[in-house]
Amino acid sequence: MLTLFEHYGHAPVGSRLKDPAVPVWVVCSESHFTALWSADPSVVDDGGDDGRAVELWYWDGLARQEEEIHFTVTPPSAQDQEQVSAASRQREEEAARRAAAAAAPVDLGFGTGFGGGGGALGDLLASLPDVSVRRGGGLSGEGLGEPDEDPETAPPLHLVLRTRWAGSHISWNGAMPLL
Repeated sequence: MLTLFEHYGHAPVGSRLKDPAVPVWVVCSESHFTALWSADPSVVDDGGDDGRAVELWYWDGLARQEEEIHFTVTPPSAQDQEQVSAASRQREEEAARRAAAAAAPVDLGFGTGFGGGGGALGDLLASLPDVSVRRGGGLSGEGLGEPDEDPETAPPLHLVLRTRWAGSHISWNGAMPLL
């Protein structure tokens, strides 16, 4: 079993559920249960931790899934893990900076070129991350599927999969990520 609740620290999942005898996992992501499996039995023989990519299939009966969802989960190399740690630290520092800026009194800039000069509000808006919406829905931007993506904008399944395959790159192999 893999669950989003473990990512948030609410429900740790034991190793026997994360590494079952047969490569089939029940997934609890957000509000319901789905299924995830691999056709390769060696995924559970070696724990899936031998550094090679893991091919997984996903099914969600409530989502009225009409297309096959096939993930490729690629574990990180040592260098990738270093980069993930650095990116995570940078994201935490940025979040702390934004929180401090949001807590500071905001000068709306009236009389100081509001609309052109910015003032504190313009500085605050300029500091926000650039996230755009893709045609057809969903977030776009750099890092979709990358281990260092922002957990607040990452598809929940990425967070769930990383409770088992920490720091992995996740490819949807052409399918539209479920948000």
